[in-house]
Formats: sequence, structure tokens, C-alpha cells
Amino acid sequence: MEMHTTSLNEKLLLFIGKDYPLGLAQGKMGITIYFYYLSRLNDDGYYKSMGDRLLEETIDSLSQKSCITLENGLAGIGLGLRHLIREEFIEGNLNEVLEDIDNIIFNKLVFPPYNLNYTNTELLHLLFYIQLRLKDQENSENIYIYQELLIKVLNLCVDNLPPDFFKEHYSFSIYHYNLPIFLYILGKLLSLDFYMNTNYIFYHIFLFYIVIDFFISWHPSFISFLTKS
Repeated sequence: MEMHTTSLNEKLLLFIGKDYPLGLAQGKMGITIYFYYLSRLNDDGYYKSMGDRLLEETIDSLSQKSCITLENGLAGIGLGLRHLIREEFIEGNLNEVLEDIDNIIFNKLVFPPYNLNYTNTELLHLLFYIQLRLKDQENSENIYIYQELLIKVLNLCVDNLPPDFFKEHYSFSIYHYNLPIFLYILGKLLSLDFYMNTNYIFYHIFLFYIVIDFFISWHPSFISFLTKS
């Protein structure tokens, strides 16, 4: 079994070239984390050196033009770096290491036209990343900046909720079934207790969608009533 694992790892390393994607879900950052864990499980310096190499290649490839999504972009790489530091695979001051990444994310979320280019799924994932980074902050100025960014992204997300957002799906998908993720992140935001309008906003959103869904599901005539109004 160990021989097969070694062979697969060698093939994996051969497959990862200069143009290989950088992201957490489908790129170098995810594979970097894999090799760091492999080095710890097997107490093998070779796998650690592979993780170090891939991490360096990933960081060196980042730029102002990099996408910022959690799945394939800077937020995912930032999340990966945060995990590696917190689990003591690598050393560094968390906020200093992530400063450049977070600055690019901030600029692309706050200033148009970048802030109009994200799907609801991407915005939800970014909300998750930003609320984690808010918890990492140590001085009041940075706390305020991350709070304002969180509110900005929250408003972008709420403004673009599709009509079927609250419909139940038959199976869970992190990419297509956003309601559980939304509820999880909402709980995290409420626990931070800095945005007093959060309860008010989401109470009315939930009420509106629940009422609409109920009438459409149980009273088809309600649709014709809406079209006549």
C-alpha cells in the first residue's frame, strides 16, 4: 500500500507544472496542504520540502490580477495559509502573511466594476473567509476595516439573492445549494455582534421568502393574483 501511495505522489508531483491552477479546491494550494499533512503523518522531510516548494511557487505566482474566490483564487489561498500557520506547519505572523492577499480582496470587493462580477456562491464563500479574518484582527483600526468589508459583502449578497434561494434541494452541494451555507455564515455573523441591522434585515428576508414560497406552493391562484396586481 505504501509503495502505491509513493508512486501516486510522484506522479502527482510530475503532473504539477508551472501553469497548474493555484487554488485551494483544485490547485496547488490544496495539494500543498496535502503534502504538509503527509510529511507529519509519515515524519518524512521529503514531503515537507515538496510542500514548501509548492507553497513558494503558489505565492510567487500571485498578482493584482489574480481572482479572489475561495474555490480557485486568493481567498482560498489565504484560507490555506491561515490553516498552515494555525496548525504550525509553517511559521509567520498571520496578519502580516495575509496582508497583501487581503488588500487585493478588499479592493476587488469595494471598488467597481470588480464588485459586480461575483455569483452568490462566491460571495457566500468570501463572507466565510472575511468573518474568519475579522476574528484574527488585533487592533481597532483593522477590526473596523474588516467589519465594514463584511457589511459590504453581506449587502452585495442579499441584494442578489435569486427567487429560488430558499427552496429545498434533494441533495446537498457546496456549489449549488447555498441555503445551509448561508444559515451557517449568518450564525457566525450574528455571534460577532457588531452589525445591529443584521437581525432586522434577515428577519424580513426570511419572512418574505417563506410567505411567498408558502402561497405559491399551496395556492396556485396566488400567482395569477400577483400578475394582476
